[in-house]
Amino acid sequence: DLYNLDFSKAKLNYYISQEEGELLKALASYTGVNKDMIVAANGGDTLLGDIFNALTRKSGKILISTPTFFLYQTIAKRLRLEIIDVPLQADFSLPVDKIIEEINKSDIELIVICRPNNPVGNMFPKEDVVKIVKNVNAYVLVDEAYFEFAEDTLANYLDKYDNLVILRTFSKAFAAAGLRLGYALANKELRDKIRDFQTRYNVSNVTQLLGTRLLNSFRFFLPYIAEVKKLRDDFRAELNKLEEVYAYPSETNFLLVKMDVDFEDLENYMQKRNILIRTVHTLSPLIADTVRLSVSTAEENSEFVEVLRQYLT
Repeated sequence: DLYNLDFSKAKLNYYISQEEGELLKALASYTGVNKDMIVAANGGDTLLGDIFNALTRKSGKILISTPTFFLYQTIAKRLRLEIIDVPLQADFSLPVDKIIEEINKSDIELIVICRPNNPVGNMFPKEDVVKIVKNVNAYVLVDEAYFEFAEDTLANYLDKYDNLVILRTFSKAFAAAGLRLGYALANKELRDKIRDFQTRYNVSNVTQLLGTRLLNSFRFFLPYIAEVKKLRDDFRAELNKLEEVYAYPSETNFLLVKMDVDFEDLENYMQKRNILIRTVHTLSPLIADTVRLSVSTAEENSEFVEVLRQYLT
């Protein structure tokens, strides 16, 4: 019933901006953030481009800490931005003091922090991120794509810090990647700065209608989120029973798994058995011995563990 829409409500014969539609009102209710502090876009990746464009107009420099979501670098390169990488520490924690030092000695305008981090799955302590926000003369974009799985947010700091932006998506917990809907939270001045880089009618009427329906029906997704988290933990436990395999703890719907194999060979082996894996070993030396696995059904998770066991032996 969630997707059984009355499309007449979309008023397809009209242009309806996000400010005029119902989506931002629903997002305000869902996030607890004022409507005038929310900006939406046709997918989180599109919104990343909007934010990068809006907040790097002076020096054109951004800072990231790899390993992190590969799309940050992809979008930055397309926009011809200069990328400064201050890698994570060996335990995948943020090098907080190094980040602050690098930003304060340079003219870096934007730092991007993925929390929980993709592809590692770990959650940076809130106090570490807040310390960065407090001590840098730059905008801080915190990507909370997996917020609903981690159940931890920095949204309550938006009123306190005018350099903080939070990015979220409908692709994960709402299981609506094909909807192409993302949104950001920021103080009104910063929100308007990002909005200026968008067209007026950037989110379709149908997307706004369905996004509003999903938000108003979020209680129906709670069992799904709880199930995915249990499946993830069970999947991790089964993987860690295999010799020379270690699945890291995760606050998302995927696992980073360490093993000593030829990952291109493993990928080919799995593809022949209609199993897709995410190879991430080339993204950073810190994860050169890892692969990323999305959590699936109990049956498919078990099937993967068995196929991997066969491959390893």
